[in-house]
Amino acid sequence: MSLGHTTPLQEQALQDYIEQHFGTMLELSSQEFSQILWLEKTENRSPDNVPGISSYPLEKEVIRLLNRLHNLALLRDGSEASYQYFTKPQRDTNYDSPVLGRHEFSVLSRWFSAKALPEERYAALRSVTIVNAVARTTQARERAQQVWDSEGRGKLPQDGMEFLWATATHKPSIYPLLDTVSPDQETLLRAAFLPDSHFRHMLYAEGSRAMYYRLLDEVNRPQNNQALSRDTFNFWFMTWLIDVSGFWVNPAIPEGSYYLNQTEAQFAITQWHLLTNALFNPSKWQTRAVAARELLKNYLSYRAKVLALDNIPMDDLLAYGGLAALMRIQTPEQADDFHQAYNRLSMEKKQALRQIYTDKLIGNPTKTPTYLPAVFVNLYEAGGSFQHSFEMFVDIYIQSMQLIKEKYKTGDLQVNKPVSFKSLANTAEIIAEMRSVSIRLEGYDIVINTELDENSITIEPISTL
Repeated sequence: MSLGHTTPLQEQALQDYIEQHFGTMLELSSQEFSQILWLEKTENRSPDNVPGISSYPLEKEVIRLLNRLHNLALLRDGSEASYQYFTKPQRDTNYDSPVLGRHEFSVLSRWFSAKALPEERYAALRSVTIVNAVARTTQARERAQQVWDSEGRGKLPQDGMEFLWATATHKPSIYPLLDTVSPDQETLLRAAFLPDSHFRHMLYAEGSRAMYYRLLDEVNRPQNNQALSRDTFNFWFMTWLIDVSGFWVNPAIPEGSYYLNQTEAQFAITQWHLLTNALFNPSKWQTRAVAARELLKNYLSYRAKVLALDNIPMDDLLAYGGLAALMRIQTPEQADDFHQAYNRLSMEKKQALRQIYTDKLIGNPTKTPTYLPAVFVNLYEAGGSFQHSFEMFVDIYIQSMQLIKEKYKTGDLQVNKPVSFKSLANTAEIIAEMRSVSIRLEGYDIVINTELDENSITIEPISTL
């Protein structure tokens, strides 16, 4: 089912929704309100959804943005009442992941406190959160194209982060909300919108060691040319933490964070520690490649060990960690199901998975594929057993990564452009009903194949329905 609302986003409808669900904890300036109204014309919606949710009272991306702004206010306040609001959707009877603990909420809140984040920087973070959402709208693209045409700059960047990075510097000519940013706030914008530094890709281990290169490069630039420094790194992290907090939103309980639960918070904090150590306390002998490899290896090992399984073969440790991150394994029950499903794989498939993670440690692919975690989540949500969903996902993953590797090697794919699994994620409900499926590359998109050609792969029948 298509997600979204059926009528244009009206000012009164938006105001009523805010008052009904957020009250005085979410007060918007007139500039913020006007900028948010752009979201009535968004064409780029995430295929990730709260399990079981099929409709939204407003445009889905509006609710995600309001939720993120509310979460930001709650984390800044840091009180017991704010903790209760923040974890409200996690205490719903249908929630099956560990609820964020009070201690972890306090740890996260320290980044957003008035002491750590002065008012001017807090205002910048609100603006970044809003612009991050509205940059996907038709209005933003049209205004940016006018600027590009007037400057003879050709085509707009298609990648979302590249687009933000390029357009945010134009401020009011594209985004009226950025009309009065100070020099300090402009520095923060550069850090927040740094391209090729996607924190969720790191959190779910979606890419190779190459996904860390831009961060490592930026902190080693001369200070007068840095987009990221020790001073602005935490702001970059806070931007992404708020993004994660509103990744999934339950429209029936839009107050607080559905997604940033106990385990997701622990994963994010661990990733912050690993990044901080690699970026600002590097070993003198480490090259960029070695530092990035160790970052990825340490995180994958950590994700495998937190599964708390007694008998993971050492040869499979990185594959366990990588798949657990991609599939968002969070509970002991999920870990047990995952372990059993992995053990049922053939030796050939286990070896193929080991090769994927060996490739990732040496930097392949150079650009992180997008929307891959949504493929498994949507497959499982479509109603199949864990075993069925796992085997289908692993087959798709192995065959797709082999195809991508070959096409990058032959030059059929440009190494600086990522392959997308978005179409596949959006058709997961169809795939879940299949015993086998053929996949092909359509440009840079992995899609269901209806006509076999040299760019296609065939998933063999799965062993268990």
